[in-house]
Amino acid sequence: MATTKMQELFNVLTRRARRVGVREFRTLKSKHCFTQFDLLGVLVLKTVTRASYRTLSMLVPSIVGKSMHFTTPHKAAQRFGARLLHRLLVACLPAIRGQVVAIDSTGFSTSQRSNYFDVRIREHNARRGFVKASLLVDTRSKAIIACKIHILDRHDIRDAYQLAPLVQARHLVADKAYDSEEFHNMLSHVQMHVPLRARARKGFWRKKHAKQFSRKIYGKRSLVETVNSVVKRRFGSTLAAKKCVTRRIEVLLKLVTHNLLIIRKSIYYLMISTQPNWP
Repeated sequence: MATTKMQELFNVLTRRARRVGVREFRTLKSKHCFTQFDLLGVLVLKTVTRASYRTLSMLVPSIVGKSMHFTTPHKAAQRFGARLLHRLLVACLPAIRGQVVAIDSTGFSTSQRSNYFDVRIREHNARRGFVKASLLVDTRSKAIIACKIHILDRHDIRDAYQLAPLVQARHLVADKAYDSEEFHNMLSHVQMHVPLRARARKGFWRKKHAKQFSRKIYGKRSLVETVNSVVKRRFGSTLAAKKCVTRRIEVLLKLVTHNLLIIRKSIYYLMISTQPNWP
């Protein structure tokens, strides 16, 4: 049953990858052992199962039909790069979307140490590293429209400036962290539902959007928190990659897999539980 579900997921992935211009083979002089669609499917399988590359090499023959060295998917992920995965994330959006989008950020831990280990070595107050991802989410389909990933610490509003041109819905909901006059000005064509900060008094567009604030529409902001929880609980909240480039790729693979599961026919039954339904 699990193999059938993964095959259906691979078929959806292949169709969406062709839309963004992914060819069957990367170059004419390649070994032609595995297609690029096979390699993308194996990376999605790794994301779903949370397996290591060595464990993944034992699961690949049941899906692809032949054995694969454990370094092959790792090198393939680096060749694909973050730019291709960003385009694939957009290509995996469902056809039907709502008129309300939400923006929020979430973090993925880069340390695999447990809290018990930190207490034993007396470093339970030490700050852990994390990778932050700002997500633009459609509240109707729970799909991720766009994302901005950064390694170093910075304010969420800086990522929101780059995600603002991608907003095509009628309404946008966000928390107080995104209450900036510049952000309001960039989205002057959208009805923003953002609570004002305590000392925010100035700003033409801030005041105009405050008059249009709807508590009912703002209540849909919690759906972006639901998407954050689903992604972390289903695919893991910890990153195994050590380099900045591979960490971005690992986060993008989690987000692409989330959108793939949504456009799959039986996703509405899988979304009832945030736990994986296959080993």
